[in-house]
Amino acid sequence: MKIYYLLILLATPILVFGQSSDIYIDNIESKISALDTVGSGKVEFVDSALNIKVVYPFKAKKVDGKVEGYYLDNNKLAFSGKSIKNLKQGLWEYYSYDSLGTPTTFQWFNYDNDSLSGPFMQIKANRLINGSYLNDSLDGAFKSQLISSDDSGNTILAVLDSGLYSKGKRYGEWVFFKNGKLFQIGYYENGLMHRNWKEFDLLDRDTNTLMVETQYFEGTKTGNEKIYFHYDFIPCPDTEDTNCIDTIKVMEFEQIPWQDGEMTGSYFKTDEKANTLEKGTYNKNKKMGEWVFTDPISKTEETINFLDDVRNGPYVLKVNSKTTITGTYAQGKKSGTWTYRDETGHKLRDENYDKGIRSGDWSYYQSQGALGLKKVFANDTMVELYEYNKDEVETMIFEFRYKTNSAVVIKYQELNKDSLVFKDFVFQPDSGGLNDETFMELFKTSGKDTSVFILDGGYVVKKDGQPDVMGTYSMNVMTGNWDYYYNPSILWRKVYDMGFMKFEMFLDKATLAPIDKGDYVLWYGAERPRLEIKVKEGLRNGKSTYYKVDGEVLKIEKYKDGVIQ
Repeated sequence: MKIYYLLILLATPILVFGQSSDIYIDNIESKISALDTVGSGKVEFVDSALNIKVVYPFKAKKVDGKVEGYYLDNNKLAFSGKSIKNLKQGLWEYYSYDSLGTPTTFQWFNYDNDSLSGPFMQIKANRLINGSYLNDSLDGAFKSQLISSDDSGNTILAVLDSGLYSKGKRYGEWVFFKNGKLFQIGYYENGLMHRNWKEFDLLDRDTNTLMVETQYFEGTKTGNEKIYFHYDFIPCPDTEDTNCIDTIKVMEFEQIPWQDGEMTGSYFKTDEKANTLEKGTYNKNKKMGEWVFTDPISKTEETINFLDDVRNGPYVLKVNSKTTITGTYAQGKKSGTWTYRDETGHKLRDENYDKGIRSGDWSYYQSQGALGLKKVFANDTMVELYEYNKDEVETMIFEFRYKTNSAVVIKYQELNKDSLVFKDFVFQPDSGGLNDETFMELFKTSGKDTSVFILDGGYVVKKDGQPDVMGTYSMNVMTGNWDYYYNPSILWRKVYDMGFMKFEMFLDKATLAPIDKGDYVLWYGAERPRLEIKVKEGLRNGKSTYYKVDGEVLKIEKYKDGVIQ
């Protein structure tokens, strides 16, 4: 006996029926090495894993004749075909059996000198495939169908795709289906998508409605792609079921320009009433130049300029055909002055930016057009704040200095009817820092609350441009000299320590020397006395009469050498 080495390759699938279920096996490769054989006769090869016994006829040490495979469990014929001198030839058939043992040819192939050539029928991964080979390459008509069963066990075939092959590559018109619905129709050239391709609506079960048209040249999108409508998938309203998805058909038309697989050229989108929603130009997949975005519902029109898909250049927003926002982008960031108006054309505010960061003056306008509020920014932080009256006169001025402990030191000026007040505050914002959007509202409601705005630093009141009161606070506590300029020639000075007045003096305003002696009146204003006093050597000495603003006497005190009696 001699030992021969032989490789038998069966490059086709076999359907093997076991006792419990059908098993599909793809690309079976039976490798037989060190096979005991003779020059002529039959040799059996058993593969228990595949439940197959194969009988090979040998002549002159080569497989020559009818090759047969049998199922091990029932010894019924599984497949058969002819080989001549180790080369498969002609028809090879594969069999299955029903419960009565009746055979059915479920797939078959044709060979010419061991190469697949001619028509075939194949079952592969629940698909029934009909086609033709030439020299081991698909060639000619081709169709694949999905195999399934109904509730009664009857076989159902649903077409998946059909078309032509040439030398193993698709060509000509092909048709594709999904779940029994027409999905795509298109043309192939040399195995590549070519010319016009159509895609149809899969969700509409009743009609074959065209959804998308795309142009290809040798596998690459070239020309205008047309999308006639699309679907949005959103969570179902009025339900807590997170798995519920609502399908919305959106009747919007898009025309997308393609050149060599890249979006290049004029793009536009319209709604079902042919209203333009978007229009602009692409260059190599990037937005370029002017783009216009329109919303018929909100009646807005937004014009944006792009450079390489980044906002760059003038920006305009219109509402009801009225310009409401104008500005400029530079490399994707706001730059220069941005102006906001309402739909009547009234200017609301001007904003200024430097490379996307708030910078310089931000001006807010009153209804009659006068300046009403101004914020000054440096490096995106508000450093000054102004409020104006109807005559554009500053009535409130804030200067902000930010400390490392997040506290804010505020220098404040307030214009009243007959006075100008200067105060220094310390303000401690929350963890988010000072909110420049809400600060003014907070100050108007809590500006007199010293637990929020702590008096710390100078305090000055001026009337007619001259000092009226001058003093210093330390964390809401009066400290040091407090000077009151209620008389044209003398100064009333009170000295405080930790909030308590230690003493008072009446000084000559010009020399700051103590007043020798005299009777004086301290005034609220013209012809409105505040305090009548007698002074000796800078101290009260005699009667002091206090008046209310309306002129009524408030109280009378008597002093001797500055001490109340």
